[in-house]
Amino acid sequence: MRKALKTIKQWYQRRVRGKKAGLFLMGKPEAGEDVASSEDSKKNLSNLFKMTPAQKEARRSRLQQELSEAEGCLDPAKQDLEQFCTEADEELKLWKEEKLASLKTTFRIYAKLQLQHCQQGLQCWQAVSTAAASK
Repeated sequence: MRKALKTIKQWYQRRVRGKKAGLFLMGKPEAGEDVASSEDSKKNLSNLFKMTPAQKEARRSRLQQELSEAEGCLDPAKQDLEQFCTEADEELKLWKEEKLASLKTTFRIYAKLQLQHCQQGLQCWQAVSTAAASK
């Protein structure tokens, strides 16, 4: 936990203070260059994120293409999900039916066992009572 907090703190310090921010900038400065120290770098930072209309259009068309590809992949995924859900429901119903049948069989066997045990106990008592009555 401490390591994660330390890492987050370091990231925040680098991001906000701008010290050696080569990872956070699109125009990668030279290694070891302190971005926040030079005035030219500050001016470049403000212009760095501005896009030309051609760049905006290219990005927009790329994003639209990615969106259409993602939507194309979405329909088969939905069908796979629906098929999986129906198969899972069927398997669950079969499992419940098998479980119920298994429980019924188990209780029947248990009831028969109890009846046999009671009959054996009754026979034992009858044998004891006849032996005691004959003495």
